[in-house]
Amino acid sequence: TEAKEWLRFTGVSTTYDPNLQRIIDMACTQIQTHIGRPAAAQTFVERHDGWSGEYIMLRQSPFLKLNYCNEWQSSGGLIAVPESTPANPVDGIQIDYSTGRLMRTFAGYSWPRPFFPGSRNIEVSYVAGFNPIPPDIWMATIELIAHWWNQTQVGRGSARGQQESDATDGL
Repeated sequence: TEAKEWLRFTGVSTTYDPNLQRIIDMACTQIQTHIGRPAAAQTFVERHDGWSGEYIMLRQSPFLKLNYCNEWQSSGGLIAVPESTPANPVDGIQIDYSTGRLMRTFAGYSWPRPFFPGSRNIEVSYVAGFNPIPPDIWMATIELIAHWWNQTQVGRGSARGQQESDATDGL
């Protein structure tokens, strides 16, 4: 909807929506590749080794929300590891939201505690990205969408180029 408004496609047929969506998807992928992180909020699931000690660096940031963190502890089985905060001081993890670093902690303290040793025995599901998307990233994305739409669709019977192609049909 935002892209259609920016391109001034108000009241235009939805015939070209699939083409526009492909360009939007391409532009979002290019922008996220360029900045090296997710732009919009997305859910990720990662597995890590407990051998790493008390810290785990998640691959994506900024961190927005913990869905779950599970630790497989050999004969102890699957243990849910919640977020430990000053308001909820539990045996769990503390999260640096800007970098995505997790630290295993003792209940009620900020003292680091090692994760249970193992290979790929820590599973974390989380949401990372920007919310809201910063204005510079939004503008770069919408301008890239407009550029690629104009380069690939105008003059080929697109919403904007329909009048141009109608005018040249009689030639």
